[in-house]
Amino acid sequence: MNWHRPVNYNTSVLIINQLSLIMKKLIAVALVLLSLKSLAQQTDQDAIKQTINTMFTAMRKGDSTMLRSTFAKGIAFHSIANNKDGSAALGIEKRG
Repeated sequence: MNWHRPVNYNTSVLIINQLSLIMKKLIAVALVLLSLKSLAQQTDQDAIKQTINTMFTAMRKGDSTMLRSTFAKGIAFHSIANNKDGSAALGIEKRG
């Protein structure tokens, strides 16, 4: 029994070409996925920037309703102030 089959040059070239095509497709898919990820990150960054801009616009206008819309529900505001005796006091105000 002869287990070894002679390799045809044309068959080898065909297999290499097919593997090359598969690799090109995989690289293309990887690039598309990476670009989608960066697009999603850009979208997140744009949303964060918009929220910050809205917050400062609300503060300039003195619009508490607009300002409140920029904060998450259940937020806790922390502040530090001096008492009458000069000691520091931490204030916590929770919003529902």
